[in-house]
Amino acid sequence: MKHRILLIILLLFSISMIWGQSEARYIKSETGGFPIMVSSVQVLDSSQEPISTLKEPNFSITLDGKNAESLKVSNYEESGMGLQIMLCVDSSGSMSGVPINAFKKAIIPFVNKLRTVDKLAISTFGDDYQLLADFSNEKNLLKRTLENITPRSNYTALYYGSYKALQHLVANDEQPGKVLILVSDGKDENPASSYDENDVINLAKENGIPIFAMGYSRVQEIFLQSLERMAEKTGGDFYHASKTEEFQDYFEKVYRQIMNIYLLSYTVPGMNGDGNDHNLGIKVSTPYNTTHQLKASVTLPITRNQVAQKTTKKSSNIWVIVGVIALILVVGAVAYMLINKATNKRKAEEARRLNELEAAKERELAAERRKAEELEERLKQKDEKLETDVFRPAAAAPEPAFQPRVVPEDRERTIITGGTSFVPRIENPQSLRMEFMFGSQSGKIYTIGKEGATIGRKEGNSIVISDQTVSSYHAKISYIDGAFIIEDLGSTNGVFINGNRVQIHKITDSCTFKFGEAEGDFDPR
Repeated sequence: MKHRILLIILLLFSISMIWGQSEARYIKSETGGFPIMVSSVQVLDSSQEPISTLKEPNFSITLDGKNAESLKVSNYEESGMGLQIMLCVDSSGSMSGVPINAFKKAIIPFVNKLRTVDKLAISTFGDDYQLLADFSNEKNLLKRTLENITPRSNYTALYYGSYKALQHLVANDEQPGKVLILVSDGKDENPASSYDENDVINLAKENGIPIFAMGYSRVQEIFLQSLERMAEKTGGDFYHASKTEEFQDYFEKVYRQIMNIYLLSYTVPGMNGDGNDHNLGIKVSTPYNTTHQLKASVTLPITRNQVAQKTTKKSSNIWVIVGVIALILVVGAVAYMLINKATNKRKAEEARRLNELEAAKERELAAERRKAEELEERLKQKDEKLETDVFRPAAAAPEPAFQPRVVPEDRERTIITGGTSFVPRIENPQSLRMEFMFGSQSGKIYTIGKEGATIGRKEGNSIVISDQTVSSYHAKISYIDGAFIIEDLGSTNGVFINGNRVQIHKITDSCTFKFGEAEGDFDPR
């Protein structure tokens, strides 16, 4: 009997030890509002669920050994602070079929939960990196973009795609809270990639961006270790989906973890902003009687008080400086007699060069004025033609027996300049003016209403382009929620807006378009 009781006690003790485990992760510190600082910390239990009940007494903070004061604790859910979330998805062939369909189904509830202050961007990587949708809180547009993701690539440019996604996230400074969600099989197969795992980790850590990685592999699970390291070293988390059915549970878990990241706001009396690095210590106490000590290095910005102190210190040595200046003036007066001739010669040469530059600039301005006058005359002629033309769809062309010819690589990068007058953005446009400036349709103008239009080489499209570089069904224009939306229908040569290849794009103001060798501009009205 005694042995049974002892065994039960040991079992209960083991269970309590397991359940009592917890983990704390430091993410980053915002010092832009110094002397008020905000540090981000994540605290998880043994099942990697966020511990969301911690308050001010559970935290203590020091900076160079000095205790922080006025501590306030909240999280993203409570504070109402917005998040910038980049979703980067593997679009290589290994994700085709069941994996990509399971991912699409699982991500929809995540998108629906996003708050109005949160914005999501969507990008993919296969043979190359592609931004499908920039940061937006328009959920219908985001879900349509996700639905159109189709794995096609032969290679997996994991590190290149992750690095480019982070760069785009860093460049967007609308919100301080930034998160990268990465979905892949963890295998990098890009033979031309110049980035590696450490490049991705270092860029994320430098900017305080946690990576939440979700890995799925049918055969080579060893490559998932790379995703796990990227998540662990940036303050995020890794989820191994051994079955595609686990995707939805993991996305729900990611949402809970992100929204329960702690935001610690505090001040440290006696600390001056000096532009130097300082040692930050954060002590976290959990309900499981465990304590975590987090350490980091933070750079304090130079404050006005520190500048004033440096100025006062310099003024104490004013007489020494005056003496040095006096000596310099005496030496300078003597030296002036020796170098005056050379100085005058140099000034004359500089004056001559300046005159040449001004003359060249005047010639350039004259040329620009001539170009502007020519452009104004062209626009005037187009406006006069538009008033007299009646919308007529292009004559239907017979379906050729060959596939669209791929545009040469240097032509792909053509960007139309000066094709459209700059006009203020129109809210809820009623029509979309489409003018072709290059290609077989050059000079033709169409007006697209709310009923939308299809564009392609095949007869039956609303707008038929008889051009080998245009696919049978190239693109579609729809009117959704008061705006015109253009989307690629799986064309060979793609859809380019303002020189950038897009899968789906919201036309909010005047912009250029390119379908194969057909180019022109859109103007919402």
